[in-house]
Amino acid sequence: MKKIFYVIALSIFIFSCKKAANLQEGGTGPELSASAKANSAAVHLPGDSIIQLDSTKFPKKAKNLKSLSSPVDIFSELYQLNGINFYIQTKDANFGNNTLQSQGKGKEVKLAPFSSSDRNQLFHLRFLPASSGIPYLLYSANEEAPIGAGSYTSNPNKYVLYTQAANSTSLFGFSWNFSMNATSDSFYFINQDILGSGNGGPWDVFNYYLDANNGAIGFARSNNSISQQFNIVPNDVFTLENIEYLNDATAQLSHIPDFITNWTYTNGTSVQQSINTSFGQKASKTSSFTNQNTFTTKMSTETKVGVPFVAGGSLKIEIGASLQNTYGKSETTEDTRSYDIPLLIPANTRVTATATISRYKMDVNYIATLRGQNTNKLIKVRGVWSGVDCTDIIVNTQQTNLKTNIVTKGAAFKLK
Repeated sequence: MKKIFYVIALSIFIFSCKKAANLQEGGTGPELSASAKANSAAVHLPGDSIIQLDSTKFPKKAKNLKSLSSPVDIFSELYQLNGINFYIQTKDANFGNNTLQSQGKGKEVKLAPFSSSDRNQLFHLRFLPASSGIPYLLYSANEEAPIGAGSYTSNPNKYVLYTQAANSTSLFGFSWNFSMNATSDSFYFINQDILGSGNGGPWDVFNYYLDANNGAIGFARSNNSISQQFNIVPNDVFTLENIEYLNDATAQLSHIPDFITNWTYTNGTSVQQSINTSFGQKASKTSSFTNQNTFTTKMSTETKVGVPFVAGGSLKIEIGASLQNTYGKSETTEDTRSYDIPLLIPANTRVTATATISRYKMDVNYIATLRGQNTNKLIKVRGVWSGVDCTDIIVNTQQTNLKTNIVTKGAAFKLK
């Protein structure tokens, strides 16, 4: 009789698990919203828990104790965040789930919609001595515990991101390194402990990368996709302390097509007339700041800064110059100079005036120093300032006799 009871109970349990799995993995009915599907996780057996990985079960590979190759010194970049909490956001957001969020010690770290009031979404870095063999540790600010790779007891070969349990002391699975994407505006998070083997033979050994896929966070082999690219957003608002433009070999200056505008006036009388030209259009100047930093920073106020300009066909950088634009913004302004000139127009004559304005395109790297209002920490951010400047104004005139239709070249003027 007891055996029959156990068989029936086991059958009910298996049926229930299958039903739950179907709902969470493949449900399409109205009772399961798209957001719920994105947040669904694998079904685990009752009492299942995340366990620390066993270092003896992984292939050995020399750890890279330095940040991976990059045009930017990643360690110096990250060390600026020492003592600053930050959010970690994926570029591959799904149903608004773009921010890592701790669920407590011994539990998975999940993706969730951003919330500036949820301390579970804050993390910080810890920097250990090189002798520790750990490049970086990533801590949950709320739990004050490291986050790293573990696995459920029921599925030890599938790695999950979790916050270390309270009774654990080993740091295996919690060692991180970082590299930048091709545009140097986001990070790859690379676990230094868990290694995988590919199909390319005994030397095909790789580190696992943090990977955001369909609203879930996990680990995968490097694939250079946006699902493996993450932004770090410091939990502070910043003011601009200083900006330095780098007028070096990286600065680019190029002449672009001139701006041309015309004005025509007809004197159909028998007497000479004196009149000023009145051009209806003016050239535009542009200014834009493009962040090329892995940090996403929030500014407290808009700040006007001097920007590069062109003089004598050369790039000039004078921070105190009168040319001012808003840091971090893209702006277009009209050339403030006057293109108009006084003309004497003979009787029975049509005059056409053509204003030609030389224009130059500039691309200049910059380093901005920002100060956090809450932390008082200084961080430097990199970027490229791009702009168009207008220089010489040349006005040429042409006269047409209304009686004979003879066209003659008139006076030419160079304005400043």
